[in-house]
Amino acid sequence: MRQYKMVLYLCLIPGLAICGCAMSESASGTDGAPAPAASTIHVYYFHLTVRCPSCERIEAWTRKAVEEGFPGELASSTMHWSVLNTDEPQNKHFQDDYHLQAQSVVLSEMRGGKETRWKNLEKVWDLLDSEEKFAKYIQDEVHAFASAAADQKTIPENKPAEPTKEKKVEEPTKKSLPKLIDLGADKCIPCKKMAPILDALKKEYEGKFEVVFIDVWKKGEEAKKYNINLIPTQIFFDAAGKEIFRHEGFFPKEDILAKWKEFGVDVTPPTKPETK
Repeated sequence: MRQYKMVLYLCLIPGLAICGCAMSESASGTDGAPAPAASTIHVYYFHLTVRCPSCERIEAWTRKAVEEGFPGELASSTMHWSVLNTDEPQNKHFQDDYHLQAQSVVLSEMRGGKETRWKNLEKVWDLLDSEEKFAKYIQDEVHAFASAAADQKTIPENKPAEPTKEKKVEEPTKKSLPKLIDLGADKCIPCKKMAPILDALKKEYEGKFEVVFIDVWKKGEEAKKYNINLIPTQIFFDAAGKEIFRHEGFFPKEDILAKWKEFGVDVTPPTKPETK
């Protein structure tokens, strides 16, 4: 009887070994495919060397929204916040990579060392009148982006935003005139407030002084040429082309005219045609 039990025990050992192998194989996956790489979300703020109050506000509000909305993700390094100057040589490629037209907040998903998708949060410029709405927009977009299916193998096509129409710089007139150059950007809020003032000055004081607008976010070399650190900046030139005054920030129409008068330029208000 004892000999019979021993024979039965020896017969069962191979079966157990086979079962053990089968269980081990099942636990590791029959196809042997590795687990998908974990993804990380990068929240970028891209800016140029020339800053304006609006773009500095976007940076500050975005940082606050991300830090308050996703503290756990930042602490665990599954989400990263970065601020990059695209005027620096090592960062210039981002302008083409993300079709950047101005200072921008961009979300990017990295998986296995490669970017799988990205999104430019273009509405940030439209929400600068309310920090609460701005923060909600940022947090909602980041949450939706992080929660989206991450099994895309290719980067979705992101069409560049339609370029804003730049105001044409008029050719110099035959007679040399004093000149006012306003250096700003189409998307800068204080710069937008200057636009109707510049248009009015150009129409009302034609022949007395020139008015020129330059978008330094589209023409970065002009910012360097005129040594611009903040926008908008207004520079006054005499008829000989010599700089005589500059001002940084929003400049009301009446203050501009007062400055021209100070320099001896005739700024007599245009006469209105009599109505019959």
